[in-house]
Amino acid sequence: EGGLEKEFFVKSTDEGYFASDYVIYYSSFKNHKMDDWIQSLKDEDMEKISLLIYRDEEGNAYPIDKTEVVLEKYKELFDLETLTWEFTGQFGEYDEFICKISGEKAGEAKEHLIEVRHGDGQVALKDSFVE
Repeated sequence: EGGLEKEFFVKSTDEGYFASDYVIYYSSFKNHKMDDWIQSLKDEDMEKISLLIYRDEEGNAYPIDKTEVVLEKYKELFDLETLTWEFTGQFGEYDEFICKISGEKAGEAKEHLIEVRHGDGQVALKDSFVE
């Protein structure tokens, strides 16, 4: 409807045919990650926010003191209960999904862009509010 097109490949194996494309594969992961991100911000759930920002190979999350700074940046821009998100239909330089977080601050519309990066079966958030 919006006039955007995406070419993808259909591959054949002994088990049948399947669509081979990162958009098809990673879209549901992106949706879950962004839903969790918005809900954790609304809940001001510091532990979950820190885990969504970063978790290393040993399971360590992004530091809580830095997570508090990220949450404060969101609170400065938005009234957290108004947050929503949508995929913009755009992709970054490395095919990352560009998503728009929308909301209000004192009745005034605000927005903030965030990237959802993907690869090797993983998705990660890239947010300019995170140092």
